[in-house]
This record gives sequence, structure tokens and C-alpha cells, in this order.
Amino acid sequence: MLDLQEHCNLMKRIIALILAGAGVWLGLVPAARAADQVRQQLSMDAGWQFKLGDFAGAERAGFNDSAWRSLDVPHDWGVEGSFDPLNPAGGAGAFLPAGTGWYRKHFGLPADLAGRRVFVEFEGVMADSDVWINDAHLGRRPFGYVSFRYEITAHLKLGDKGPNVLAVRVNNADQPASRWYEGSGIYRHVRLIVVNPVHFDQGGVFVSTPSASAGQAVVRIQNSVVNQSEAQCEATVQVELFDDRGASVGSAESAPEDRSPADGILSAGTHRREPQAMGPGQPKDVLSGMPRAGRRSDA
Repeated sequence: MLDLQEHCNLMKRIIALILAGAGVWLGLVPAARAADQVRQQLSMDAGWQFKLGDFAGAERAGFNDSAWRSLDVPHDWGVEGSFDPLNPAGGAGAFLPAGTGWYRKHFGLPADLAGRRVFVEFEGVMADSDVWINDAHLGRRPFGYVSFRYEITAHLKLGDKGPNVLAVRVNNADQPASRWYEGSGIYRHVRLIVVNPVHFDQGGVFVSTPSASAGQAVVRIQNSVVNQSEAQCEATVQVELFDDRGASVGSAESAPEDRSPADGILSAGTHRREPQAMGPGQPKDVLSGMPRAGRRSDA
């Protein structure tokens, strides 16, 4: 179990590509700088059970799926089917089948995740999906061109209390639905996100350049912070900017702010004299975090 001090020590690392000194693109930290991260991303791509069709009770953890097909995601059942001009998707859907299908995954998690927050994240499911974990319905996501996630902390079985069962019903039967082939199923990656109770929100780090010229650029970093602990903590944002050789070229720190158990925005900014105009092949690293006592709660 992590104590409050650890909950309040937040660190996030991202990449900012400053395009022509005026715009910013965000991405993930390079692997060489990820060794000290405490946020965990656990792939859930392998080891699913799948069956095409609709099955009463398939959302239940105790449902018998032993005879179902075993596969990994990403997966598209449409391209596995037969071309048929009578398929409802029509020519825009490549005359391939759509319909409804079920995915189920059995997995265990270690007991030492107690006290942390766990989310399941889907990069893409075509088209309408319902998701359950251990008999609990997490939600319905219509529309297949968007990623989404659910918190599953309260429903997990850790250690020897497992396994857990994640069930996904995918409905793509309403056809024709598109002007092009869209596929059917869990067509992108699935992962678990494990964070401490005080953490950056999903997509919670935003980098902008409110002003930029040949002589000076201003880089502003806004951090959306979630405090899911039961206590208030003091948070401070520190920002450091690195060039493409790894040398520090700017830093800033915000004033400390108390964070009650709720969401909030913490901001910091830094000035860069004679900024270099950057392209996709020449990234800048922005290190943004909320350190306390030399520890972190997120990264």
C-alpha cells in the first residue's frame, strides 16, 4: 500500500515536437528515458477467446468459452469471411460479413497492485461495444473510430482471488454503415493502465507555444491532475526542456498548490532564447512532473 507522500509525487515525461517554432506535437517518452517510470502499461493483446454470433450470458464471468477460438488482437473478423454480394455491408464494405461477435479474456493480476488505480484502454473497436469485467458492466461505446477506457479498480480480483474475466460484445450488424471498408471487431491494441491515486489524467499533459519568434519562444505546459486518494496533498509542477542532444535548455516550476481529492490543472512555462525550428525527425523532450521528497507518483 502506497502512502500519501508517494501519492503526491507526480512525474510525467512526454515528447514535444516544436514545428517551425510555432506548433507542438505530443508523443510518448523515448524508451531510454522510461526506466524510472512508475506508471505501468500492460499489454492485453494476447490470449483472447472469440466467437462470431450473439450468445446469451456471454458477459458473465462463469460462462463456458472453452470451445471458442483462441486469438490475439488486433483482430478483424470481416476479412476472414467470404466475399458475397448479398452481404449487408454492400460494395462499400467490400461485400464482406459484419454482424455481432464476442471476445473474452481471462487474466490474473498480482496482489501488490492493491492501492493503485487500474484502467482498461481500447484503441479501437468496430463498431458498437459493451464491456464487462467480472460481471460488472463498464459501459457502452457507440462508434468505432475512437479510443476509450474504463476504470476497473473496484471490480478486480488480485492475487489468488483471480482470475479476472473481461468480456466484450461487438455489434457491427447495422449495415450498410460506411462509404468504405471499416472492418469488424477489436481492431486496435488493448492495454491496462496502472497508476497511483494521484496521477495525470488521460491525455492530461498539454504543451503549447503561445508566442514564438526567431529571438525567443514561450513554452507552456498544462497538467491535468487527478487526486483519487482520500486526502489533500500539495503539488508542484516542474518543467525541463531538452534539445535533441539531451542537453537541458530551459526549466520552470509552478507555485505549490493544495490538491483536494478532485481534478485540477497545474501549469508551468519556460522561455527559450533563439529557439531552433524543429521537424518530425528532430524531437525536443519536455520533462513535466510534480516531484516531492525525490519520489514520483506518475510518469
